[in-house]
Amino acid sequence: MALGPDGALDATLTATLSASGGRTVTGLRLDSNWASAPGVWLTSSPGTGHWVLAAAPTLDGAMLNAPRTLAVNFRVADGGSFVVFAGDYLGSEFLPGRTLTLIATFSDGSTATAVTTVAATAAPAAAPMLTLTYNGKLRDRVGQGNTALGPDGALDGTLTATLSAPGGRTVAALRLDSDAPGTWDTSSGSVDWVLAVAPTPDGALFNASETMEVNFPVAYGGSFVVFASDYLEREFVRGRRLTLTVTFADGSTATALTTVP
Repeated sequence: MALGPDGALDATLTATLSASGGRTVTGLRLDSNWASAPGVWLTSSPGTGHWVLAAAPTLDGAMLNAPRTLAVNFRVADGGSFVVFAGDYLGSEFLPGRTLTLIATFSDGSTATAVTTVAATAAPAAAPMLTLTYNGKLRDRVGQGNTALGPDGALDGTLTATLSAPGGRTVAALRLDSDAPGTWDTSSGSVDWVLAVAPTPDGALFNASETMEVNFPVAYGGSFVVFASDYLEREFVRGRRLTLTVTFADGSTATALTTVP
């Protein structure tokens, strides 16, 4: 009679009814086809030897089972749905490929059966990777300030970043660090100087004119260019280590490091 949480997530299934006028559900049974120990869960489990099958109108709705008998008696409209919950056994009842069968008994004595198969879990997306190349002081695209989005008469440190991420990513923020030290970013709200970003050395800047923020897509294998204003001619001298950190729209990040040759 384990009608309550036990610290382990339950298998959760949604059943949708197609029946003119709706029906009143008075019993439920779920079966799993695990050959070693076929699972059975019921809404009248006391004394049966089977585990309880909990039912609720929604994922977080109040349980419809009676607290002592675990029986159910609830109305479902035509096209309506409800959710059932089943505790797992040895982490094996709901593995990909398992066939699950739900049998519903209604107050008029009729029954309905539905079958589903546990889908394979999608592999996690590969973490995005970034490579960084220092191109030299090639262009004058920014000045010395956190909103100095324009030339100031001095060439900027110019770097190319290349993305390796299946499906590409959308870049939402950038930060460049030099071990001189120095920091540039794409936020006018920080005290750091602006880091300008463009698709190519001479392309239009991606930065928003007031906030300095960026939001642009990069394809798998695609690249973009960043520009950082120098300070006292010391941020981009030979041997400096430069680190670019990119934040993507999905919250993931990637970091790349290069050394000024």
